[in-house]
Amino acid sequence: MSVDDGRSTPLGLASLRVSRLAAGMQVLGWVSRQRGPTKRNYYRLRLTAEGWDVARRGGQDLREHRGHLLDLLTPKERRALTTGLTG
Repeated sequence: MSVDDGRSTPLGLASLRVSRLAAGMQVLGWVSRQRGPTKRNYYRLRLTAEGWDVARRGGQDLREHRGHLLDLLTPKERRALTTGLTG
């Protein structure tokens, strides 16, 4: 990921924004950053053990929230959603 050229990343995010997010996550102890071996303006990001824990908890929270939202649907709404998602 380039951190200083303003281009977008493969995810469509501005490089500067990703760099700032990564720096914040590093301060929190969620990622480690290492400079690229050939390009000094690129970083290799890796989740730390704590970062993996946060990701797992976040995923569980999202699944619970999604389940709660689906529980609010009527059977007719669920069928319509299933039809819309599966074609």
